[in-house]
Amino acid sequence: MEIKFRHIGWKSKVMQKRATLSIAINKPVATGCSLEKGKDLYCYLAEDEWNRPVMITYLDGEEKPITKRRDLPIASENLALYE
Repeated sequence: MEIKFRHIGWKSKVMQKRATLSIAINKPVATGCSLEKGKDLYCYLAEDEWNRPVMITYLDGEEKPITKRRDLPIASENLALYE
């Protein structure tokens, strides 16, 4: 996967409400990407070239195309595949 940065970045804080953690998306970014309340986003954990953890979130509401057997559409469905 090749990632092209769009020269837009922001800092988010992790928030907790009861047993759920969430991350806010900057309102101008959400508006520019046509995000609305209730829209599904697909997020995946990965590592960058320096082995730092990253979270990739697809903002178009579509799952990541599966390219390898170990890739999962949604991580919470079956963590047993990550040996």
